[in-house]
Formats: sequence, C-alpha cells, structure tokens
Amino acid sequence: MSNQPLTLDYTNAAKFIHQRELDNLEPEVRLAHERLHRGFGAGSGFLGWVDLPAAYDHNELQRLLKAAQRIRDVSAVLIVVGIGGSYLGSRAAIEFVSHSFFNMLSKDQRSAPQVFYAGHNVSGAYLKD
Repeated sequence: MSNQPLTLDYTNAAKFIHQRELDNLEPEVRLAHERLHRGFGAGSGFLGWVDLPAAYDHNELQRLLKAAQRIRDVSAVLIVVGIGGSYLGSRAAIEFVSHSFFNMLSKDQRSAPQVFYAGHNVSGAYLKD
C-alpha cells in the first residue's frame, strides 16, 4: 500500500473558497486524519475499511467468491432486501460493477442473475409487483 498522501485539487472551487478558510480547517482535518489512522475516537470500532484494499481477510474473500458463483449457477433472479444502508450499499456496489441497464441484457450477456431490490419501498403494491 502506498504511503503517498491524498491531495485535493480545488482549482475550480478556488473562487468560492478563500485560503484563510482552508487554513482555519487545517487543524481539524489533521486531527480527524490522526484519529482515523490511529483508530481512536467516536466510531473507532468501524474502521476496518481504512487499510483496504491492502489488508483483508483472504479466506473471507474466497468464501464470498464461492457463494457468488453458487448464486450465479442456481439463480435466475437475485432479490436484495433491505432499507437504508443495507439496500443502498448493495445497490451501489452492484451498479458500480455492472452495465447501466444490466437487467435488460440477455441472460447470456449478463452471465449473472437479474438483480431487483425490495424493502426500500413500503408500498404493498410495489412489493406485490
């Protein structure tokens, strides 16, 4: 993993942001960065993503890949059920790696089940449809 720091090119926003505003924020940004990378402060128990993609459970990845292959092999449709983050996280990840109109592709073009989302809408008619 690279130790290269992230940089922000705010050239296009410079006419809206004054240097003094950035200077005033610098101590807070440094503190947030330190807390994040040292793993202390509110929410410190949820920082497993900080070291990704360099540090991850390789066995868990293999289990996930095996489960994904099984779903592709035996399913024509995958229904993601959830609200809020449990639905949106799944949807964002699936849409990020998929064709924009994934469900409209033929089965051969998809090589995976169609994906539909339920639970993000409380309408009984929606769920029935």
